[in-house]
Amino acid sequence: MTSAAVSTVCASCCCKCIGCLAVVVLLFAALFGSRPGMEQETAEFMSMVRQSRYPVEMHIATADDGVELTMFRIPRPGGHPVLLQHGLLDSAWMWVVSKEFAPAAFQLYDAGYDVWLGNNRGNRFSLGTAAQSSGFWNFSFDDMGRLDVPAEIRTVLEKTGKTGLSFVGHAQGASQFLVAAQDSLCGNSVQDNVDFFVALSPDAYLGHTSSYALESLLEFANFIQTFPSGTQTALASDNVLDAEHDLCIVPGGELCKLAMAAVFGSGGLDSAASISAYLKHFPAGTSAKDMLHFSQLVKSQQFQRFDYGTSGNEACYGSQNPAAYDLSKLAVPTALFFGQSDAWVTPKDAHRLLDQLRPETLVSQKFFPKFSHTTWQIGSKEAGYWISDLLDQLQQNVRRPTSTSAAPASTSAFPTRKPPTSPVPRTEAPTIASPTAQPKAATQPGPRISTPPPSAITSLSPRPRISTPPSAMPPLSPAFRIGVFSIAAVALLLTGALFKRIWQTHSAMVESQFQERMIVIDSPGLSVEERCKAYMAVPPPESNFEEPLLSTRERNYKLEPLTLEEYAAAYAAIPWSPTDEAAATADKLFSNVPDVEADAS
Repeated sequence: MTSAAVSTVCASCCCKCIGCLAVVVLLFAALFGSRPGMEQETAEFMSMVRQSRYPVEMHIATADDGVELTMFRIPRPGGHPVLLQHGLLDSAWMWVVSKEFAPAAFQLYDAGYDVWLGNNRGNRFSLGTAAQSSGFWNFSFDDMGRLDVPAEIRTVLEKTGKTGLSFVGHAQGASQFLVAAQDSLCGNSVQDNVDFFVALSPDAYLGHTSSYALESLLEFANFIQTFPSGTQTALASDNVLDAEHDLCIVPGGELCKLAMAAVFGSGGLDSAASISAYLKHFPAGTSAKDMLHFSQLVKSQQFQRFDYGTSGNEACYGSQNPAAYDLSKLAVPTALFFGQSDAWVTPKDAHRLLDQLRPETLVSQKFFPKFSHTTWQIGSKEAGYWISDLLDQLQQNVRRPTSTSAAPASTSAFPTRKPPTSPVPRTEAPTIASPTAQPKAATQPGPRISTPPPSAITSLSPRPRISTPPSAMPPLSPAFRIGVFSIAAVALLLTGALFKRIWQTHSAMVESQFQERMIVIDSPGLSVEERCKAYMAVPPPESNFEEPLLSTRERNYKLEPLTLEEYAAAYAAIPWSPTDEAAATADKLFSNVPDVEADAS
């Protein structure tokens, strides 16, 4: 095994250790930290945008179940609306936080678009009064797609007077749009009022994710659900952000960068400065059920609704298994952007999503070299070209709807969902009607959204201060946090040194066995038969590298006709592959060489 292979394995092991350590730190901080203040976070966001010399407004979108969602607008009256939707555990911050290149939200505004930034239920900006009830946290991205996406689209069109918008979603933000587009109740209205859809690293299929830390983080959702309902918000604590800040003050931010690579993947285009700024506001929080839903996608390798178990699924969906999302219903022109170094959405899962979409719907697909799952918001300067590609796609595919001239009496073209009469306990399946019982309106065109009368428009006055419950324990002091991270850093270095020593020993053993085999094969004075027998007598090594060489050996041995001498010479000429499978195959091939045993006798 080469030194490069050893280094790769050591780096992989260190990344896994860092990922596990990050999950433990976030778990501790999330369970014992205080929840952030929504008003303070909102004021900070708007102040940052204004300091960047851009206008900003705050609006409230109200979902059909009464949940209030905070939206931000960088207004350009008359411009075509573009709605930006963040991903899992994220917020509107992701669109304005880049330090190496101009953030996406600002570049879209400069290009003439009316920019809207959404925030999903349960994140730091959307913790309304409903969040105080235990039933509030019983949601996943399925609810965000069926409730939050229509509410945000409706709000944008009401405020702008436009008849359509473009939707740009990152990761979960893209997935929840896919959910909304295929929904039997709101799907037609959503698609009729969105003229173009751009998905950045859409995490619909996750069966081949290579992020070890992601799987650990999602399993954390199972653990957090065992706590009282008040702690069902996942990773929305001030202590989490403080812990990440301490992680990023390590000189150069390399430890912080390595931790992000362990979770999201890395191709070398992520910026330490942008990561540090990004982690001041990430994670922004979500429900444990939302994370558990993604964990189910990883295990089932399907893009499907939440799995409540056999009895729960029968009550909720009318079948023993959760219904899969029908992506063939998506009719909005779509562009998909993927990162080739994305540890969440691997190229194999990306191609699976491409296969599920109708060819006439997909107007563009592109794999960006060296892009991780989060390079879109934390990339270095050379990664900023993706926004130019986004602007090109919008320019080519947006149909530029016009403003409405009058305000009709109807308040919304979206069908209204009847809110549940009582919160659904988190241990039970929600009382949702079976998809088979819902009206089949997928083939009928949905009505256009019209501007409601002024009385129906949600007031933009500041919401009253929300009283948050006291934290389970006082915020950790800076000295204590620094002490914890110092101990963790020392433990990490010792673990890395141990792994390095183990692989150096293993590499030396494999190299010794390699040399032993090659000396036997090249020994002078031995007949071909003796060399073959001597080669077979050397025990094969135990390793798992350089497997492609196995097919090369097999291909050479299948060449006909070859003499026994040519057979052995071809075998010795192929670079040796230290794999159990390769050695076993070679032994079997030599045992089947004609006349070897006869000649030896």
